[in-house]
Amino acid sequence: MKKILSFLAAGALALGLIGCSGDLHDDEYKVIDLSNGAIPGDFDSPATWDNTTPWSSIDAANNTYTFNFKSKSDCSGTVEFKIVTVNGEWNVDGYTEVDIPVDSADAVKMPMKTGGEMAGAGNAKITGCKASTNYTMTVVANPDTSISVKVESAGAGADSTGPVPYYFDGLYLVGGCFKIGDMKNLWSFGSANLIYGASLDKKTGIVTYKKDIVATAESGEMGINDSSWGNKQNGKGITVNANADDYTELNGKEGSNFKVSGLTVGKAYRVEIKTTPDKDVLIKIYEIASVTFKFEVTGLSEGNLAWIGGNFWGSSWDNGWPIEAWNKKVGCGLSVSDNAVADENGVAAFNDKWNVSTVAKPGEKLSYEFKVIATDTDWSGDPSKQTDNLSVDINIDEDATYKISINIEDEEIKVTKL
Repeated sequence: MKKILSFLAAGALALGLIGCSGDLHDDEYKVIDLSNGAIPGDFDSPATWDNTTPWSSIDAANNTYTFNFKSKSDCSGTVEFKIVTVNGEWNVDGYTEVDIPVDSADAVKMPMKTGGEMAGAGNAKITGCKASTNYTMTVVANPDTSISVKVESAGAGADSTGPVPYYFDGLYLVGGCFKIGDMKNLWSFGSANLIYGASLDKKTGIVTYKKDIVATAESGEMGINDSSWGNKQNGKGITVNANADDYTELNGKEGSNFKVSGLTVGKAYRVEIKTTPDKDVLIKIYEIASVTFKFEVTGLSEGNLAWIGGNFWGSSWDNGWPIEAWNKKVGCGLSVSDNAVADENGVAAFNDKWNVSTVAKPGEKLSYEFKVIATDTDWSGDPSKQTDNLSVDINIDEDATYKISINIEDEEIKVTKL
């Protein structure tokens, strides 16, 4: 029997598990979600003091963010910056007024300031910088609303001669054949169609961005541009076919939008944008299915309390555990009182706070690991019943809601499409 958290991330989570990230809390536990924040600062690149400068990469499941920047040619050893929690805003909650030495062995903790405090605050400082040098800032959001920050010279701990990735800076996905959430006019600019949150293949230097859309026409145009229409990618004469096996390179002769075909109105799609160190831009558009998972535990006695932990809620099992002996850390917007209570049939159905929504390609298999515990009194002692770490594979074929039922006695798992 195990009562430790598993840190194994299912490979299928790369398809875009929403799970829970940021705003994880109970009375003592609150991790700030920085996904839609920005990092303005005195950089050579990205743009100087632009409060729409996004993160270079976001690992929301692990509350970790990276930001790549280059110091100015006249840098005299210090680079000033701030971190704001809302892209495009200044007087919002954020982090500043702390010195971060370059290549320090230890991360520096930065307490959160409220929007009112940020309005009158000075800048944070990165010290020990060299002129015209590439750096990577790594930020980890902590359970007490603070963040831990390290700044390392590019290549620290790796091959400094490796490929230099090409990140977008303030570019948007625009077009007339799709919508994103409630944003229907995608010829305009907003947080919904800002391209951010890249993942990086360190060996190849390839950067990947993802945007999920809903088709509003069978065909049309899309483009990648900045908010002043001054950085349009070379899409003239290029057509991207939805659900094609390969990526299409935007290698047209002129900066222009590109054409899109093969969409089905009302269907959800993922737009993947890849960039190479040579600044090539490649596009792939494929259909995705939106799925929701609901949970219940069977094999209990009436009145038993049940809890599930697993990578349904992030690769670090971010929903946590209610047991005092297991540190009683509960996240994902849950509280201990959200434990499921078994009815007269021994079935404990979890409320909708536990629901997990994600997307996958039709035909893909999603894999998860989890563990179930139960008690017949309260969570002050060890659980009276528990499973080993269990796993389940779910084949996705369309938009659907699934109920995952786990028998705590024989560890049988049933997956039912509702």
